[in-house]
Amino acid sequence: MTSRAPRSILALLVALGLAACENEQRTIAYTLGQPWQGDGGVWFYPAESFSDDRTGLAAVRGPDQPAFTADNERYDPDLLTAAHQTLQLPAIVRVTNLENGLQLAVRVNDRGPTSPARLIALSPRAAALLEIPPAGGTQVRLQVIEADSRRLAESLGGGPPP
Repeated sequence: MTSRAPRSILALLVALGLAACENEQRTIAYTLGQPWQGDGGVWFYPAESFSDDRTGLAAVRGPDQPAFTADNERYDPDLLTAAHQTLQLPAIVRVTNLENGLQLAVRVNDRGPTSPARLIALSPRAAALLEIPPAGGTQVRLQVIEADSRRLAESLGGGPPP
C-alpha cells in the first residue's frame, strides 16, 4: 500500500522530466498571443486573468494535435495539460467535474477549444482522471490558481507585479 503513492509520484516526475528533455530545443514562453478566430467566426481575445472562475463544458483534446503547443511545449496527451481560448499561457487552473466532484490542477499551455460552446479542452490523461468521457461535454468549473499562475508567469518573464 505505501509503495503505490511513491510510484505514482515517481512516474509523474519521470514524465515531467521526459517532457522537459523533449523541449530542450524550444524555450517555453509566457504568451498572450493575438486574437484568433474559432468556429462559426467567433473571435477570442487573449488577456491576462489571475482570478478567472467560471463554469462551462469541457472538451477532450483529440489525437490530431500539433507537435508543439502555443507556449512552445511539446504536446503530450499523457500530461496534465489543457487548452483555453483566452488565458495567459502557461497558467495553472483547478478543474472540477461538477457531475462527480473530482478536482485536478492542470497547466494551460495551448489555445482552444475552437468551439465557443466549450470552456476548456483537457488532455486525454487529465480528462480520464476527472472521469470525463472522450466525447467531452461534461459540466466543469475552472478556477485560475492565482499564486501558482503568478509565480509561473514571473519565472518566464511575464505577468504583472503581484
